[in-house]
Amino acid sequence: MSKQNILASPFYHLSLSIAKQFNEYMKNSTDEDLKRIFNGLSQGSNTDRDDEYLEKISKLHSELDRIYSTAQVCELNDENQCFTLSPYLERLMQIEKDYDRLLWAWKGWYDQCGNSIRPVYLSYIDLINKNAKNNGYKDLSVN
Repeated sequence: MSKQNILASPFYHLSLSIAKQFNEYMKNSTDEDLKRIFNGLSQGSNTDRDDEYLEKISKLHSELDRIYSTAQVCELNDENQCFTLSPYLERLMQIEKDYDRLLWAWKGWYDQCGNSIRPVYLSYIDLINKNAKNNGYKDLSVN
C-alpha cells in the first residue's frame, strides 16, 4: 500500500490544485453530485512529494487499520466466541437495546485496541499536522 501511495502521489499532487480551482466554480452549481465530487477531490493539502513522508504516513495508516480491524471482543461466558469490530460489533451497536451488552461491546473493543492505537495515532497526527503547517495552516483541525 505504501508503494502504491508513492506511485499515486505525483498524480494527486497535480490534481489537487486543479480540483481546488474547479471546486470554487462548483459552489454555484445546481448539480449536487458534481459539487460533492469536487469538494471531496479538493480536500487535503499537497505534500512535499517526499517519498519518505509518504511511506511513513502510509505505514502508520496501515498500522491503525490493522489494530482497528484485528481487535477482538470475546463473550464473557465463552472465551472461544470472539468478534471483531466489523461487521459484528458495528451491527450490534446499531441494533442492540441492552445497555449492559452495549457497554460490554464498547469497553471490550476499546480495551483491546485503545492502548495499542494511541502511540501510533499520536505519531500519525504529528506527521499530518507538520504537513498542514507546511501548507500554511495552523494544524489539520477545522476552524
